Amino acid sequence: IIDQNIVISIMDELFFFFQAEDGIRDAQESRGLGDVYKRQVHGDVSNIWLLYNTRKGWGYTTDQLPTTHSIAGDVKHTDAAENIFDGITYAKGAATLKQLLSLIGEERFSQAMKIYFKRFAWDNATLDDLLQCMREVCETSIDISVNPHLDLSLWKQDWLCTPSLNQLLIDWNPQTFAVNPVVTAKQTPVNGKFPVLRYHKMKLALVNSKCEITQVKDVIIQKEQNTTITFEGQADIQAILVNYQDEAYIKVLPDQHTLKFIRQNLSSIPDPLSRMMLWRSIWEMVRDANLSSLEFFEIFRNNVETEQNETIIKDIWDYMQVNYASYIPKEIDEKHKISSSLFTLALKMLQSERGQDESFQIILRKFLIGFARTEENIAFLSQWFNNEVEDLSLIHI
Repeated sequence: IIDQNIVISIMDELFFFFQAEDGIRDAQESRGLGDVYKRQVHGDVSNIWLLYNTRKGWGYTTDQLPTTHSIAGDVKHTDAAENIFDGITYAKGAATLKQLLSLIGEERFSQAMKIYFKRFAWDNATLDDLLQCMREVCETSIDISVNPHLDLSLWKQDWLCTPSLNQLLIDWNPQTFAVNPVVTAKQTPVNGKFPVLRYHKMKLALVNSKCEITQVKDVIIQKEQNTTITFEGQADIQAILVNYQDEAYIKVLPDQHTLKFIRQNLSSIPDPLSRMMLWRSIWEMVRDANLSSLEFFEIFRNNVETEQNETIIKDIWDYMQVNYASYIPKEIDEKHKISSSLFTLALKMLQSERGQDESFQIILRKFLIGFARTEENIAFLSQWFNNEVEDLSLIHI
């Protein structure tokens, strides 16, 4: 298991966040706590985009709270600064830069960053300094009148200076998709107090009944409620992955057809990042009261055993633990049966071939103990502790 704090530190160094921490600059030359500071990239972490998406979830959660705030803003003193170093400042800040890279392209982004680092080496820089470097590269090759989504002044206002986020729901018909491959993407604000709609650069991917990704399309979601997207007609399309490869910062609401398909097939989607994003979307449906806690339990039970990625396994067991503790009503008769079922499921996974892996053991052992709610399960743990369970004798409780 990679230490999460180390991973988060490395993620911090992979992106250039939008404010300076008190004390990292010379006090006389500092241009203010709201400006950008620069860091260099060190190290490499496998599975980095899964870990990034986990980190990004912090931003999504914080941005949906009543205390949401913009990324950029005036911070007049350090006491105020302590209140804004949160999931919006860090995780959303990183996500908006990833969106900017996707918008203008990796080559232009790289050129702009070279100019930025060279121009401000051993110096301080502001947010506008960073965007000016982007403009110098982009304005020579991009016509903003034709591509308004590349207007960096508008991008700054919508993404950095305006709180909250948008959500997206697609409308399509799998029965007629082969002859009428049209999708309508419906964008709405999550928080009515901040009704701004934004341009979003993302990919949409089509999935067939074999869980194969058969077509990927780059799209710009317009700064309006509805965006019409036309694919090449294909039969046997069962699901559409919205924000495929996680380029955009947007809350995705699974459509009814995709949700129906992934209930039984989520773990068979070939791309781990897509699976992680689908799990997050489903979990947010539970939190938003758009999916029952018992339905989530069924989706979990249908897919967790066949999930191969340990990062995802840990995340979805975490979701299930919160789902059981906070969302499944105490009053229902079968709640103790659910805990026993989850205990048995964790035990079965520990006793599988993968259970020989130490990192897998660490993940599952925690949840096995956490779902021991019956006398029978607790007695089993006692036997395990005393090395009386042969199958688990090499796994320490």
